[in-house]
Amino acid sequence: MTNINFSYFIDQKLTTIEKGTPFPLRFSFTDGGMCVECSWRIRRKGRIMVGHHDFHHERSRKEALQQLKDLLIAQRIKAISLHEEFDLLCIQFSNGCVLEVFQDSYCFEGWELFGTNDFSVIGLPGGGYEAYRSEQLCED
Repeated sequence: MTNINFSYFIDQKLTTIEKGTPFPLRFSFTDGGMCVECSWRIRRKGRIMVGHHDFHHERSRKEALQQLKDLLIAQRIKAISLHEEFDLLCIQFSNGCVLEVFQDSYCFEGWELFGTNDFSVIGLPGGGYEAYRSEQLCED
């Protein structure tokens, strides 16, 4: 686990989800957001509800975006954890859904989690992360 303090995001509501072609997927929160350009999935009760591959197939693209919105819009963030050994960022929501974002490229950044308070954590190419270090955001 990382030493980043994610408490800034706790209880923020997910307000909008936007999908580019083919990436990025952008989540907007009350006071921040997240841009995802790597593999991700939504899990609830041990099942995958929707994932990034669902957006790449014509027959499931429209349905997948609607399902993603139905699952997450207006939900509050309950916890965020970054598991460095797996390059896995997990965001838990109030309805029991968990957004799992995991790096899948050695060349490209995978994701960015950001706040309106200058907070920024970026999933780096090949794994790892870089965090904007602020006294209020990161513990040493």
